[in-house]
Amino acid sequence: MRKITSLAVIALVLCSARMAWGADYYVATDGSNTTGDGSIGAPWATITFASNSGIPVSGGHTIIVRDGEYNGATYLIRGFENPVIIRAEHLYMAKLSNLDYDSTGNITDGSEALQVYIRGEANITIQGFVISNHDPSRSCADDGSERSADLVHFQDVTHLTFRNNIVFGNNAPGTCNDMVKINRGGDAYYPREIHITGNVFYDHPAGSGVDLIDSVRPGELDITGNIFFVRDVDIYAQSFITIKREVTEAGMPEWARPPRDPRYVIARNVFLNWGGKGDQAFLQFGEDGVSDHEITHALVENNLFIGNSPDMIAGAMQFKGVRDVVVRANTIVGDLPGSSYGFRIGTEGSNPTVGEIFIRNNVFCDPEGTMGTRFINTYGDVDVSSFVLDNNLFWNAGASLPAEEPPIPESDANRIVEDPLLETDHGALVLPAWDASSGRFVSGSTTVRQEFERLVLLYGAIPEASPAVGAADASHMPADDILGRTRDSSPDVGAFEYLIDVPDDPPDGVPEAVDGAADPGPDAAGDADLDSPHDVPVDGDGDGTSDPGPDGGDDGDEAKGCGCTLVT
Repeated sequence: MRKITSLAVIALVLCSARMAWGADYYVATDGSNTTGDGSIGAPWATITFASNSGIPVSGGHTIIVRDGEYNGATYLIRGFENPVIIRAEHLYMAKLSNLDYDSTGNITDGSEALQVYIRGEANITIQGFVISNHDPSRSCADDGSERSADLVHFQDVTHLTFRNNIVFGNNAPGTCNDMVKINRGGDAYYPREIHITGNVFYDHPAGSGVDLIDSVRPGELDITGNIFFVRDVDIYAQSFITIKREVTEAGMPEWARPPRDPRYVIARNVFLNWGGKGDQAFLQFGEDGVSDHEITHALVENNLFIGNSPDMIAGAMQFKGVRDVVVRANTIVGDLPGSSYGFRIGTEGSNPTVGEIFIRNNVFCDPEGTMGTRFINTYGDVDVSSFVLDNNLFWNAGASLPAEEPPIPESDANRIVEDPLLETDHGALVLPAWDASSGRFVSGSTTVRQEFERLVLLYGAIPEASPAVGAADASHMPADDILGRTRDSSPDVGAFEYLIDVPDDPPDGVPEAVDGAADPGPDAAGDADLDSPHDVPVDGDGDGTSDPGPDGGDDGDEAKGCGCTLVT
């Protein structure tokens, strides 16, 4: 009897521990922060209350947000000892906004919809939401005079993951600023382990200085597996991503030294349908003209840049006041009308000399033959002799490659000048915009990941006959490709690796086998994700959570990381 009693006590203790650890708490539009207890039958009313006051500070729990629109500031100020997941109960069925209306239903004002102001460790994942302050009845002033509230704002925070969200529109009165702001507000803090991954961002408002993502004084930041675009290309706005004015090592707290290398990773993203000022780019490092290097130790790899817009652009990428940037295994395809096809690189204000830019194993393909006279437009104090162009594929539809102002494609001793055989007819491209009325994207896809795969497989995939196949310098290549799949021992130039299994059931409009064989695919689970061993968060089964990865958990953030090793 004593043994039975002891076993019963142990079972009770274990059960109690399970209740205290890993519990689910609920938020609903008809909940109450006064009488609710966070249970499914008595949910709280706001994410703010649930995160800041409701759940135990020890963390380890999940806040499940039920369907509906949550209007008003969602403001998180408390971090946790153990990871906390805040997720929509059903993908994209919970919407966060912060708008005021008059008696007739017109929007009169707006402010930040999601704020995470946690000084130090947050240990929070936010996923599965639609976030928008879109006002269909107006546009913001081109001169930036209406710039006020951002849509999403992360300040001083460490260990934050923002994934699988749909973020668009911030043009209501009182907003008209960046879609996502990531910054450091105080010298005692060093924001790092920030992962912006698997989202779609579109329609930043018109206005000088407005970006889809703007990061100021960041510590370390990963932006991976996202989609960036605009629907109205005729807007006066900044770059899709701007990262600037890094925290120098001298300005870091002692405990943060030395910084991670690379500090900034821009990997496995899709950029398309450019819209903005002609002196801006899809991706921009640096902007403020400060006397220190604005960005150092950055890695740009496995991205797909699609030039399907008539708007002028400074180049696919723009670097100001930077040093030690690796650009490898990217695919740039389409017409990019502007001052240079590939890059604009230079200095502004008090910027020190720009140098050590490594451009390797990329595809640059203009099917119109309109690359122009410059591949890289340099200005100011630039040490061109420290640049490396190596083993890139250039195709200008048979026309001459840019030959004005070094470095030029001809300076790439191992260059490949052949047609990569990419899909270059972008006239029928369907933009990955969300249709709330149908609960799907316009293309028919139901998840961000499906849209990501659709765009990559249609416009970034190379066939077996492509000269890019097996042509990369393996010593300067990432271990994976844009879809997060392991490359073989003879990797391909560009973002996509040929002859790797594609999803079992490709999204609508994608050939069943882009690699020439009806492969079973790596999706052995049949849940529509790629079962990637890398940090590519997916939710193919639509349960509102990222599918389990090789780490046995739900965070998709394995010890292997993203396979991004800075190689120069």
